[in-house]
Amino acid sequence: MGVRDFGQSVGGTYSLQHSKDSAAANSTVMEQNYTEDYGVQFDYFVVTPLLWKGRALLDLEGVQKKEEADGGTARSSQVRLRYNLNAYLLPSTPYPVSIAASSARETVSLPFSPDYQSEHDDLMTILTIQNQFVPSELSLAQQSQTTSGQGRDITQKSHSFNLNTRPNLGALGMITASINLSESDSSGIGSDSSSHNSSGTANFGYHNSWRSAQNLARNFSLTYGYHQNAGTSVITTQTLNSGVGWEFGKVLQGDLTYFSSKSSSFEQKSQSQGVSGALSHKLMGSLRSAINASATRDQYDDGQNTFISAGLNLGYHKRLPAASDTTVGYGYTMTRNEHTGGVSSIFISEERHPVPIVTPGRIRLNQPTFQANSITVVGAQSRLPYPASFYNIVPEGIELTDHNLVDTDILISYRYTQDPNIVTVGTNHGANAAVNLFAGKYRVYTNANQSDQRLVKGQATSLTTSGTRHFDLGATANLTPHNLSAELGYDKDYAQNQYYLTGSWGTSAPYAGGDVSVNANDRFTLQRSNGRDDQYWANSLSLQSTYRRNFGRIAGKFKANYANMASADSTFHTASLGANLEASFGKLFVLLNSSVLWTFSAGGNTSSETISLSFRRSF
Repeated sequence: MGVRDFGQSVGGTYSLQHSKDSAAANSTVMEQNYTEDYGVQFDYFVVTPLLWKGRALLDLEGVQKKEEADGGTARSSQVRLRYNLNAYLLPSTPYPVSIAASSARETVSLPFSPDYQSEHDDLMTILTIQNQFVPSELSLAQQSQTTSGQGRDITQKSHSFNLNTRPNLGALGMITASINLSESDSSGIGSDSSSHNSSGTANFGYHNSWRSAQNLARNFSLTYGYHQNAGTSVITTQTLNSGVGWEFGKVLQGDLTYFSSKSSSFEQKSQSQGVSGALSHKLMGSLRSAINASATRDQYDDGQNTFISAGLNLGYHKRLPAASDTTVGYGYTMTRNEHTGGVSSIFISEERHPVPIVTPGRIRLNQPTFQANSITVVGAQSRLPYPASFYNIVPEGIELTDHNLVDTDILISYRYTQDPNIVTVGTNHGANAAVNLFAGKYRVYTNANQSDQRLVKGQATSLTTSGTRHFDLGATANLTPHNLSAELGYDKDYAQNQYYLTGSWGTSAPYAGGDVSVNANDRFTLQRSNGRDDQYWANSLSLQSTYRRNFGRIAGKFKANYANMASADSTFHTASLGANLEASFGKLFVLLNSSVLWTFSAGGNTSSETISLSFRRSF
């Protein structure tokens, strides 16, 4: 075994965090952490670099923790081995193997949330087969992660196996195949929240593309997929998709697609089939037209839904003097929707939505006739079910009041109702226009959409036959170093009329020997319920600013953020300040972090202050 480029370092960190929550009887928590570590790093090879080579980083770390809360004190200490190992076996052969293993601890800082710590261990092994005919890749992965902060700790463990191969058939096309198996466990430390999830997926496909004697593009694809999931969501699905793309000439092209799927879960069983096609035409590079049609059938145990649509789209693009241009578009769609049998309730599994930047924040569900008592929420990243205290039911969906810190998205499952044994015909008109001036320096745009439903057969609720309206008018300006935008809009659906006004401003420029950036966003919404004397308004405002400057050997970063969410029945404020100073003195590196966060609401106020000092010396 050979070793070269050997290096070593020593470091330490001290952090202090103090938090107070008036909603919990003014509970106060004081937490102190001490960390010392010694690390080495080097390149190595075994026998010869052609057989086995890699790089290793090893860090022996001691951690001491002291927490004082409500008159009690808890202490803990532990020794950890942090590592980052990379190995390459047979790197010069057509079948190299790469292995990567790492362990790390980091502090995650979000604009309007307290900092939290993330510790994770990862192991990845990849076997690659490199050849012209059957290139393949096989990987095994294992991950363990613990996040802690704001009194809510989560631990996760996962394993996965992946196999991907792409046999190349030359002029006959290419085959793709993949298999994925995964398993994960999540639990909330100190709580009863936990979940076990496992999934298996297999995909197989055939793809081919070619050109005719007239150099016109043609393509064909056929794919099959199988997926099975168990845990917070139990479901098995099979899908078959096929598509053909065909150029009939330089200005006329078309495509045809077909799909079939089966789905089975505890909630329901369903089978879907559909076909769609489109033709598009381009005239003199400015006028584009397209026609499309589709038909879909969804079958359930007690009936089926049949959906047929056809549409026309027109678009015009015109270049103007002074690097300007304008676009105008119009679209028309006609649909026929038939419900047969007794299907009155349909289940939606894990509909994904992003977590609002500021909570509480409202999330609109895709199906407006959702059944409130059927809603369940799961964190997309944590995979932990959310308790009912984390959200409220509102007319358009849910209002998220709390979330796990690691979750950037949530998965919402629910049932929604529909009218059985009816036939409706719908129409949709859409128009848009935009003008871009002076190479995009200014832009003015507008969009309008109108949809209506008409009952042809059966009895329906007002929701089934209600229409929707949308209109917006907006403008943007890129006035370096400033960026401005504003939009005025109106939305109408079965439940409410909504008016909104949004505005944003951002700038970045040199200031006082450094660089400063400021961003401001505001949205005002006014909602009026149809058929009731009920009015709801809400305004969300966020301000974010960052200042960066070097003071000789010291690099400084300073942040100030403020957010406000006000509505007819509640008000929420949050503000944070942060400072980050980094300095290098030869082989000595020093880092000072400090932050403070305040939240104010009718339910209580919270505050949190954090300061940490780290250093590292290499030699």
